[in-house]
Amino acid sequence: MSKDNILNEQLINDLLFKKPYVAFLDILGFKSLVLNNNHDFLVDLYKLLMNFQVEFCKTHYNYENIKIIIVSDSIILWTEDSQEKTLIQLLEVIKFMLLHSISIGIPLRGSIVKDNITAIESNRTLSLVGLGLVRAYENENIQNWSGCFVEEQIIKTIENHHKVLLNHKTSYVQNLTSLIVKTQIPIKIKDEENYIEGYVVNWADNTEFTEKKIRDSFSEYKKRLNEKEKDKMGIEKKIQNTIDFYNKFGGKNKNSR
Repeated sequence: MSKDNILNEQLINDLLFKKPYVAFLDILGFKSLVLNNNHDFLVDLYKLLMNFQVEFCKTHYNYENIKIIIVSDSIILWTEDSQEKTLIQLLEVIKFMLLHSISIGIPLRGSIVKDNITAIESNRTLSLVGLGLVRAYENENIQNWSGCFVEEQIIKTIENHHKVLLNHKTSYVQNLTSLIVKTQIPIKIKDEENYIEGYVVNWADNTEFTEKKIRDSFSEYKKRLNEKEKDKMGIEKKIQNTIDFYNKFGGKNKNSR
C-alpha cells in the first residue's frame, strides 16, 4: 500500500469513524420493581440481570472495544471508535441484552447514537460526560415499547462508505437483517403517541417467544401490582407495541424464509 493510500485511509477513518457509538438502556418498570419487592430479593434479581449481561458479553463476545457501566436502572455502553466491525459487535451485544432481559422478565428500552463521550477516572471515581450520553438518553426515553432505536446517520455513514469508497452495490443493511431492521417505531411525547420510521435492533430474530411470555415479562416480579388506572393503558400500549414488533420480525430463521 502506498504512502498516499495509507494517508487517505487514515483521513477517512478520522472523518467518518473516530466518534464513538454510545448506547443507553433502561429497565422498564424499575420503580415498581423497587417498590413491590424487598431489598434482598431486589439485589439478587439485579445480580441475575446485570452480572449475567456483563459476564456473558465479556466471555462470549470478548469485545474489549465495548465498555459497559451500570447505574441503578440504566446500562450505558460505549465504544472506542465507530468502525463497521465495532457497530456489528455492539448490535450483537445489545440484541442479546434485549432478548435475555425479556426472557427473565425485566424488559429493556434503549437507543444507539454516534457522538462524543469521555470516561474520566479520578480517585477511584468514574464519570461519564459528553453529548452522546445525553442524546442516547433522549432517544431512549421517547420510545413506547421494549426495543432499541439506532440513529439513522450511523447506517447512512456506513452505507455511503460501502457505495462510494468501496464501490459495493449491495445494501449494507440488507446483509444485517438478523441484527437491524427498518420499521415504524412507536414514540410518546407529552402523552401524544406517534410513529417514526427508523432502524432498530432486531432482538426478535430467531426466537421462539409467545405473546404470553412477552406480556408476562412486563408484569413479572410484581411490577404491575397496585397499578394505577391512569398508568394501565400506557403500559398495555407498550406491551402491544413490543408484541407487534415480535410478530413482524420474530420466529426461528424468519429472515431466511
